[in-house]
Amino acid sequence: MDKVRIGIIGMGGMGTNHANSLIADKVPNAELTAVCDIRTEMKICFIAQGENK
Repeated sequence: MDKVRIGIIGMGGMGTNHANSLIADKVPNAELTAVCDIRTEMKICFIAQGENK
């Protein structure tokens, strides 16, 4: 089965939790492909965390 590609808008508490679940493969057949937040530092912080995993 193909993976569903997911993008998250808003990297506050809920967005970060959802993204972490996707990165940890806790959601079958799903892949985090994009994040967006009005606060640039939140996107940069999250991207840096993802690169270290």
